[in-house]
Amino acid sequence: MMKKQLEAVCDRLRHHGFRTVVVADAAEAREAVLRLVAPGSTVGVGDSATLRQIGSIEALEEQGCAVVDLFSRRISELTNAKSISMEKRKNIARLAMHCDVFLTGTNVVTESGALVNIDGYGNRVAAMICGPKEVVVVAGRNKIVADVEAALVRLKSVIVPAHARTKWKNTPCAATDRCSDCDSPERLCGVTTIIERAPGYLDAAHVVLVDEDLGLGWDPSWPEDRIARILASYEAETWLKLGSRKPRDTAS
Repeated sequence: MMKKQLEAVCDRLRHHGFRTVVVADAAEAREAVLRLVAPGSTVGVGDSATLRQIGSIEALEEQGCAVVDLFSRRISELTNAKSISMEKRKNIARLAMHCDVFLTGTNVVTESGALVNIDGYGNRVAAMICGPKEVVVVAGRNKIVADVEAALVRLKSVIVPAHARTKWKNTPCAATDRCSDCDSPERLCGVTTIIERAPGYLDAAHVVLVDEDLGLGWDPSWPEDRIARILASYEAETWLKLGSRKPRDTAS
């Protein structure tokens, strides 16, 4: 995606009430987040490889912010060791929703200026709409699609299957790369949202568009080496990477 195209998406998002900027790379994205979040703020975090790739969470902690991150490595390790109950996880998720700022990525951004997301439990997408005072969304250029219809195809045929494989979920899509609208207890697509305007109960909704591939998402028609780089970078940053990974083919 050319910067000119990102600027066009930026203009559409601004028209819809989002406070939007375009930056060149991950380093500039991190600096943009630091400018948007006041030192000392409480910051809730939605599960996002993009945020870890740009180093924003550690940078916010260094400038004195109290970060509530349900998907930190520390929390995920304890969770997989059965040391944190589901009730405790729910409480952390609720706390993240009521911070001064909620920081997150987004699954897809449409060229018309909408944010489209899919969640297993819905805490991330709920916090993007109502709860915190402000929301900051960071999205790489690979997250841009033509429209909502294309966004839903991207979610079901690319993002959720790859996410399920990486997190070792026992779902049909992890094995087939296709959505079968399953009833699996490990299903990752429980809640889908389409945000077409900046939510009215937020004081501000910011979107940082990055002219670099970040997070999980690609078009299957792209060159294989670009797709491989996106997937490898995502897998390296997943919160479930605990030192001893299962082989990817065991996800099925």
